[in-house]
Amino acid sequence: MTSSLEEISILSLSLVLVSVFAITPISHDMYDYYSLPLSVIEILVSLPSLTIMLVLIISPLLTKILSEQTIITTGLIITALSGAFPVLIQSYPLVFASRVLLGIGIGLVNIKAISLIGERYDGEVRQRLFGYRGGVEVFGSAFLTFLAGQLADFDWSYSFLVYSCALIILLLYVFLFPVPLILATTLMLLQRSQLKKALK
Repeated sequence: MTSSLEEISILSLSLVLVSVFAITPISHDMYDYYSLPLSVIEILVSLPSLTIMLVLIISPLLTKILSEQTIITTGLIITALSGAFPVLIQSYPLVFASRVLLGIGIGLVNIKAISLIGERYDGEVRQRLFGYRGGVEVFGSAFLTFLAGQLADFDWSYSFLVYSCALIILLLYVFLFPVPLILATTLMLLQRSQLKKALK
């Protein structure tokens, strides 16, 4: 049972990776609200993809100075908070900033979400989970987009609540891979110390 829950937790990280375009259904609602060119509105939808790429570019450095747990938990927290931020405040500049942060959060999760399967499993289990991961991403993308559209029936800004699912995924990850915060911080400091010595 524990093994199955662990697999579910790892696979659930794939939901975060495909959540970038979940708010696509509300593009025209945002267009009506902001009275800005549609191209400017569409930037909000695709902007996280840019910051995801930037995070992935520096991922080799991040994995040297931060632990796996720190990268994933930080990424999930940033994703949940920045992703759902527009529910509270709809100012375009602030929503723009929140989308930049969202990309950073998803990018951090992306660093480890895919490699976790290869690192923790082998043989038939690894192949099975890689297959499941593809299915989770396809289903997750469709489900999150559908959910965002349904939430938009109440108010367009409510669509951003889909990103709060990262909190549920965070709980799953922390519960199934419990690492005390003090220990995680200690490991991070040790890694930084070793990196400084290596650079000298």
